[in-house]
Amino acid sequence: KADHNLLHLADANIYLRPASGYWVTIDTGSGLSVTGGQLSVTGAGTQEVKVRSTDGHASIQIDRKSTSNDASLMLMTNNVTKWRFATGVAGNDEKLSIYDDIANTSMMTFKTGVGVGVGPSFGTAEPACSLHVVNNDHVLFENTTSNANSLIKLKTTGRTWQMSVRESDLSGALTFRNETAGTDDLKISTTGTVTVRDNLTVAGSCTFAALSGTSGTFSSTMSLGSSQKLQWGDAATYITGSNSGDFLQFYPDGNVQLTLNSSGATIEDSLSVGGATSWAGTDTQTCGIYL
Repeated sequence: KADHNLLHLADANIYLRPASGYWVTIDTGSGLSVTGGQLSVTGAGTQEVKVRSTDGHASIQIDRKSTSNDASLMLMTNNVTKWRFATGVAGNDEKLSIYDDIANTSMMTFKTGVGVGVGPSFGTAEPACSLHVVNNDHVLFENTTSNANSLIKLKTTGRTWQMSVRESDLSGALTFRNETAGTDDLKISTTGTVTVRDNLTVAGSCTFAALSGTSGTFSSTMSLGSSQKLQWGDAATYITGSNSGDFLQFYPDGNVQLTLNSSGATIEDSLSVGGATSWAGTDTQTCGIYL
């Protein structure tokens, strides 16, 4: 539309101020019909809008009226909005969103003073920490370089840990590494072998399953707490003991058959000896040996 009151002069400034229902089109020769905005730049070939300062800052301001409205930078294809950088779509002034208009959801939300939330299911949720990921499937960390490692680092003021897939030197083993101490404290190979560098503490029950002839090897001491069990198969076959109670007992069938303590050994049932037998010490009880 033609607007004869378009140009307005105030002080040393000239304003383009179309009346209601009018807009400004800067046409570089395309002849396209552009509507829906108060200022449009249109033409054949690549089009650019530049804000340039010769001696200071340069900026583009997008100012919404209130928190009831959005302030957006829209990315479009053939007049259809595909993505937006916006404040207001996921909350008030405290949130900045990258909004997916194709899927109609916030893919990334920044919250002032907190952090960033990421994921196709994040929506209008509140980021709860520096990086908050919401996903219904998985999070992927991928190193596409051949024979390279993929790792996550966890760091405090005094220590750094790595959780990594080690292709470069451990054939793809999953490794928990104390980077501060320079030690691999836990390794799980691609064949399922678990290696613990030092002590292993189990708070509850622990089951070792030997499959197809595989075995567990302990290169140092395996410690059990008082009255805990070393068990085979079902609950009837186990060894238990107590340092404070001064005993070590063997249960081959759910019943104690052999008890060892600082005074000696007690056999609860018969004793079968397959080879030579040597008796040492003094027998203070009335007993007999049957041949």
